[in-house]
Amino acid sequence: MKKIIALILIISLVFSLSAETITHSSFNYKYESYEEEEFPLWTIELRRAETVFFGSLVFTVPISSVAIGLLSNQGIINFNNTTQAALVNLSAAAGLSLVVAAVDWVLGKME
Repeated sequence: MKKIIALILIISLVFSLSAETITHSSFNYKYESYEEEEFPLWTIELRRAETVFFGSLVFTVPISSVAIGLLSNQGIINFNNTTQAALVNLSAAAGLSLVVAAVDWVLGKME
């Protein structure tokens, strides 16, 4: 198995070294920026909420992991297996991220 993985890595390295780089001048394409009224306001707000939600997961996953670990060590929460613990951890992190995105949206509306 290790030989197969090594062979795949070597082949991909050889192909990547011999690949032709694509430059911007090789395309006949001119970039046009978005106009101000091109998208409805709700899509812009949805995009911001999505960015805040997934960006805050970086912080909420460790926070929820520590909190659930402490609750589990104290015997307040008991899990049958590690899969259940992981699902609870990710669900708690997603809930926290949703709260962060909602607070960001509310603060944006207040401005």
